[in-house]
Amino acid sequence: MTHKTSQFHYEKYKNLSKKYNKYLKGKVFGSYESVLEKYQEDKYLNNIPLERFDKIARHIFPHNAPLSLSEKVCILKHVLFYQVLKLKPNFTD
Repeated sequence: MTHKTSQFHYEKYKNLSKKYNKYLKGKVFGSYESVLEKYQEDKYLNNIPLERFDKIARHIFPHNAPLSLSEKVCILKHVLFYQVLKLKPNFTD
């Protein structure tokens, strides 16, 4: 399966997810099946409440990380798309 994204967005959040991997490693965001079900309903996972992503982001990332909350959420979604679901990027640019 593939996921539509821009190359810039993919590379940015791939690099940030690698940089913050020690905070993300071993964290459970839901089972593969539950994430896949959500993805099949909405390809951008907007059916997962933003408050849930915000809460996870605030809990996982260090408070002094030079990232906005929206960047942290994008990192979490990147992990779900490409590490949990093992999707391949489909660049739109």
